[in-house]
Amino acid sequence: MSELPDPSPAPQEAGAGRHDELSAWLDYARQVSVVGVTAVQLFHAEVRLALSSARRLFIILVLMLPVVLLAWIGLTVLLAWVGHQVTALYFQMPQLAVGVAILMFLLQQLLAAFVMYRISIEHRRNLSLPVTRRHVQEFTEGLRSGTRSAE
Repeated sequence: MSELPDPSPAPQEAGAGRHDELSAWLDYARQVSVVGVTAVQLFHAEVRLALSSARRLFIILVLMLPVVLLAWIGLTVLLAWVGHQVTALYFQMPQLAVGVAILMFLLQQLLAAFVMYRISIEHRRNLSLPVTRRHVQEFTEGLRSGTRSAE
């Protein structure tokens, strides 16, 4: 008579399977903790970099402010004066020339304010820690794809 093999796994094989599964879970937990620690370190480093950059930027802006203001006032007055002179020369109307000079001065200020607003929008994006956000997003997408493949 031939003996049929026992379909139930031997106790040693079942124990080995549980050990492999436990080992896989522990490895997974270790990897998650390493990624978490790395994300925290990245966040900490990026915050320190952003703070030091903001501090340096503030100091430079404070030092440049008087120079830029005086240069801007000189430029706008020069262009307003040119507008006044051209209008007075061609139209022979002093009231119109003064109005054109004031309008040119106002338009220059509005244009400068608009340009500075657009630049500030670009710099605000950098303060939102884009590298850390991308890292966390990639990690969560990896977790989602890992859970999908396990199902």
